[in-house]
Amino acid sequence: AGFEGRQQFPQQWGETPLSFSLASQGLGSSYISLDNQTGELRTSAQEIDREALCTDDNIGSSVVASSSSSPLLSSESCWLLLDVLVLPQEYFRLIKVKVAIHDVNDNAPCFPTPQIHLFVPENSPINTRLAIEHPAVDPDMGTNGVQTYHLQDDYGVFTLDVEENENGERTPYLIVMGALDREARDEYVTLIRAEDGGVPPLVGSATLTIGISDINDNCPQFNETQLNVTVFGNSSTGLRIASVHATDADQGLNAEITYSYSQKVPQSSRALFHLDESTGTVKLAKRINGDTPRLHRLSILANGPGCIPAVITVVVSI
Repeated sequence: AGFEGRQQFPQQWGETPLSFSLASQGLGSSYISLDNQTGELRTSAQEIDREALCTDDNIGSSVVASSSSSPLLSSESCWLLLDVLVLPQEYFRLIKVKVAIHDVNDNAPCFPTPQIHLFVPENSPINTRLAIEHPAVDPDMGTNGVQTYHLQDDYGVFTLDVEENENGERTPYLIVMGALDREARDEYVTLIRAEDGGVPPLVGSATLTIGISDINDNCPQFNETQLNVTVFGNSSTGLRIASVHATDADQGLNAEITYSYSQKVPQSSRALFHLDESTGTVKLAKRINGDTPRLHRLSILANGPGCIPAVITVVVSI
């Protein structure tokens, strides 16, 4: 833990015994103790766990998260806030203390499921990219978080690439590097490893099963990649929020399209917005209240037989 600034007292104060106390017994006082006579601040017996402490539930009057360009801090800084009172009354002063909680690499990347299944059409051209819908997670921040992915065995026909979005989230993509023939081999099984940027790096792995599927001539397509929708907080349940529609030039069973949420859509958003898998209609499933997040990114997949799903994102602002 580090402190921002240092408090200096007037020279004449040294002749008067001062007492120090915390203005309130908030979250900060659980981790930082104050010597009432000397004013020294020390870490308490309770262990500081940055990943448990610096959560959305705790961010508020006692904990603050902010971006920082300081080389002494991680890119996302977390601070404990303390108010220290100096007495007696004639020398009263309120001192605001900010204690920076630094991140250490104490968590290894972890996949949300030990078994990942991915299907690739056998006619996929070279450089076909398929998002792996179960990326690893690491509660550590910055370079201590997930940095890269590797395949244990690429069989000479696959490789991995990593894309980073505007939020800094990294998604691995499987890339087809060679010709596929389902009649010769219909499945590949390997390990996918996620590695963080610690020294030494920590690693997590999962089994990746790549199925080679038969193809039809056409796959579902959306005419756009994103819809932006605004919903009022007093909207009634059952309100139609949006309707997505994909097309497939095939006929019969090969033209059937079903809609589903991507694995990236959190359960809270799924519970709030119901997606009809047959029509692609999104409706408000329950009432909006003060605790409801104000922004939802609903990634919707259009699934066809033997096809790579088409993706559209419905951005809902409340």
